Amino acid sequence: MNQAQIVLTLILLQQGLAVFAWWGAARLLRVSRVSALHWAAASAVITLTLVLYALIGLVPGVLAHGLSNAVVPLAFVLLRRGVQRFVRLRYTDLEHQALVLVSAVVIAAGWQAGAPESLPILVATAVPAWCLLRMAAESHAPLQAEFGTSAARVFGSAIGLLGLLFALRFVAGLAWPELAARPVGVDTPLNTLLVMSFMVIGLMLQMVLGLLVVMRLAQRLSHLSRHDSLTGLPNRRVMQDAITTARLRHLRRGTPYALLAVDVDHFKRVNDEHGHAVGDEALVHVARALRESLRSDDCVARMGGEEFCALLGDCDRDEALAHAERLRGAVAATPLRLADGRPLRLTVSVGVALAADAVEPRALLEQADGALYAAKDAGRNRVVLHAA
Repeated sequence: MNQAQIVLTLILLQQGLAVFAWWGAARLLRVSRVSALHWAAASAVITLTLVLYALIGLVPGVLAHGLSNAVVPLAFVLLRRGVQRFVRLRYTDLEHQALVLVSAVVIAAGWQAGAPESLPILVATAVPAWCLLRMAAESHAPLQAEFGTSAARVFGSAIGLLGLLFALRFVAGLAWPELAARPVGVDTPLNTLLVMSFMVIGLMLQMVLGLLVVMRLAQRLSHLSRHDSLTGLPNRRVMQDAITTARLRHLRRGTPYALLAVDVDHFKRVNDEHGHAVGDEALVHVARALRESLRSDDCVARMGGEEFCALLGDCDRDEALAHAERLRGAVAATPLRLADGRPLRLTVSVGVALAADAVEPRALLEQADGALYAAKDAGRNRVVLHAA
């Protein structure tokens, strides 16, 4: 066994392990499931290719050499499609189908016509180069938006280097087929360098893909720790941090702000009469109405149960009351439609507290809650301002 064949064997083991790793991530951990299944399939196809190649001399040449090169494009189409899913790009399936079909037809026709041995190698080099370079270009912007510039550059570098390596081999194979378009298992210095490069960059690519998946998982866990799972709104912890930030801004610049405590009226009756599933729908409905009725930079959070909070920045007394009244009116004016089409009218009570220099976040929350209880005692579906 020569050096190139030894490295190819290592690549086979590497890709075989990648199959089980991505399959496990998809099936057991359910992490980026669709993308992981694509990447597992891509590694499986590459593994199959290397197994077929290893059987040269033991099975017919059309199977070992022709088929092994013919299925290579499929592996890189699957890899690209998995990345497109991961970064939420539209699938380019017509392009993918054309690449796989044309590659198979060219290799089959060339085999029947007695084309030189370099033809299937050039096809199996050109398609990966195209897929990888296109993948590096199209994924940069969405990766940068989600993970930052550094992560996007690392991924683009791994993909781009591998694509460039395939492209260089394709160009060299056209110019010097006897040197650069020979089967990779043939023991030449160029082939040994190529397969070693494929192994290193391929390993780097698998590691980068794994890192991106872990980063997304970490982001989701962080999001879940700071957001309510039912409504998607920030939770109490986020609201407390936002109040602290608003207070510091107020102390430095004198920027006024206000806090609204919001509670769904007669929510226990909704649960008792319609069930907890409808109660959950009611909370989601109210959360959406609150979010849509306030400004984009206002913070709306679910504090627990049927209680919500809204932090209004750069807002004086009259503006705070106007926003609170608009919020209350928005909920009252948009009933929840039940499964049978009947409307379920919901209302909220709102307590308003205005910030002062000496008011700590906890005290401000207590003031808003006090005003909320006053609104409920006064008959519900109304706005009450905390009396300083």
